[in-house]
Parts: sequence; C-alpha cells; structure tokens
Amino acid sequence: METISWNLESANNNETCHLLSGFALANGFQSAFLLPVADLTASEPSVILHLVVFANSPRLQQAQVQPICDELFPSLAKQTKLLIRAEGTWVSRFTNRVHEHIFRSRRRLWSLIVFGAILVLFFPMPHRLSCNSKLQPTIRRYIASPFEGRLENSFVFPGDLVKSNQLLAKMDDTDLTLELEGAIAEHAREKERHDSALSDGKISEAQIARLEMEKLDYDIDLFRTHLKQLEIRSPIDGIVVSGDLEKAEGAPVETGQTLYEVGPIDSFSAEIEVSERDIRFLRVGQQTEIRFNAFPLETFYGSIERIFPKAEVRNATAVFIVTAQIDNVDFKLKPGMEGTATIETGPSTVAWNLFHRPIENIRSYLGF
Repeated sequence: METISWNLESANNNETCHLLSGFALANGFQSAFLLPVADLTASEPSVILHLVVFANSPRLQQAQVQPICDELFPSLAKQTKLLIRAEGTWVSRFTNRVHEHIFRSRRRLWSLIVFGAILVLFFPMPHRLSCNSKLQPTIRRYIASPFEGRLENSFVFPGDLVKSNQLLAKMDDTDLTLELEGAIAEHAREKERHDSALSDGKISEAQIARLEMEKLDYDIDLFRTHLKQLEIRSPIDGIVVSGDLEKAEGAPVETGQTLYEVGPIDSFSAEIEVSERDIRFLRVGQQTEIRFNAFPLETFYGSIERIFPKAEVRNATAVFIVTAQIDNVDFKLKPGMEGTATIETGPSTVAWNLFHRPIENIRSYLGF
C-alpha cells in the first residue's frame, strides 16, 4: 500500500499513471498522487479505494501530502466500507436494479392508464334512458250490453284470439219474449177497444185507444229489435283484452255496461314510463328497444309516437307516459306484458354520461 507520485510529463510505464497523466495535463494540473485507502480494521488489511490527488504546483512533494492523507484516511476508509456494505453483493445490486426498473415501469404504466382514462372521458357515447314499459292495444273496442237483461252465455275469455263477427256472448231472451207477447196481446185489446169506440161514436175514447196502440207498436218494435241483438259479436279481428264473464252468466246487466274489450293483435302500443327528470331528453321519432320479461333474450324495436304532456302518478312516482308502436309480426306479444325500454336520446361524451346526474344532484342539494 504505497503512495505513488510521478512527473506528469514523463509518466512511468504504469498504464494507470499514463491515463491519469493525460487527464491531468488536459486539465492544466502540474503534479499528481495515487493514494491507496486501506481498511486497517480487518484481520488482513487490504486496499478498498484509490484516491487520486491533482495539484497545480510542480514542487508539491509526497512528504507534504502524506501527513494529510494519514489524518483523513481512517475516516474515509470507514465511510467507504459502509458504502460498500450498503451497496451489498452483486445479487443484491441486481435485485435492486430489477426493483428500480419495475418501479419505473409501473410509474409509466400508471401514467399511461391515467392519460388513457382522461382521453376516454371525451370519447362520443350515446345517451340512453332505461324505463319501465307495458304493452297496450293500439285500438280499444269496447263491447257493451245492447239492452237491460240477463247474460245467458259467455264464450270467450281474456287472451283469446277472435275474428270479426265471432260470437262472444248471448243474452237471455226469456224476459224479452214474455214482454213481447204481453205487448202484442195488449195491442190486440186496444185495437178491439178502438174499433168498439168508433162503432159507438165515442171519438175521444177511440183516440185514446189509438194512442195506446201507437205506444204498444213502439214497444213491440223495440222488443223485436232486442231479440235480434241477443248475440254479441266481435267488431274486429283481435284479442280479448278484458271480459271474464263466465261467473256472470245469468246475472243482470245494464244497458251500455261494458262486457268485453277487444284490441288488434298485429301491433301494440308500448306505454313507457319516463321520469320527469329525463323527459326533457325525449323527442317524437326517437328509436327505442324493448325487452319484455316474457322474452328476455329478444329485442323488439319501435319509435316514439306520442309524448303525453301531463304527468301521472304510478307506483307513488310522477312519470310521463310515452308511447311507441311495436309490430307483433309472429303474434307472440300479449296485452299487459311488461319489460324494459331503452331509448337513445342522442350523442354525448363518456364524461357527461357518467357525471351529469351526480352534478345535478349536487347542484340541487346546494341550491344553485
């Protein structure tokens, strides 16, 4: 462990000295010293570091530098040893480099993820509303009792398909027949009275009898008309929406009382319940997709035909009713089926779709 000093302009054959001489001359130094730093605390002292000292004075001698080095080297050797221990073996150095590389890679990855997420927020995305819906007939034909009487038979049930002019029910003719026969007999008696009064010259009595006969003629015509209306028939092809009268056979019915409701089967009107917060996004003609609970894997398409201007309360919630016509091509759909309608209201951004509702809630809560 010897301190090496040399003349920069005539470096010895030591390769290290030659390289350091070139460096010193290039930077304007006049002399140089190669000082070994040894670990004297070890059982076998060994050099752990070489310290190169450059000087601008050519008269600086080793004897002048050595006392300073002897004073500083113990502390320098100790610190260097600690650094070497901290650096560890080649395995630990390799592991540290791998960890550092992974950490940097993770930072780059997270940076890319955050940048990509911000970029995605501004991508265009259609705004869609999801609402409850229920099928209703597009046209409702109400079939009422033509006169006061009793229902004799009912031949159809709700959900049955019917043809135009198909027999739905029949009224009881017992009371009508008795009333008709009684009116005919009374008419005969009044005619006999009328003829007798005329033959006796009782003009006033004959006129009264004639008025009674006219009244009875009206009643007879009415009873005969009702007898022709005993059979209640469907006015259109369609499906029986309501009218379960099997248990009402023999019961009295009033004139104009609704017995059946029949609607067409080829198309239906979907009643869509839209929240009052979302009604501002809807326009006539917007496309809608409906999936009914009975057919969860099938999608039925339609377009908005009408937006009712007045809200209704359904299930304790104020909603606006929007109707869309749905074609029933294969006649699978039935009135009253419920499902979920999805309405596409127009283009927007991902950020608006995600955050417009929370922002509205916050503004509503804060009152601005």
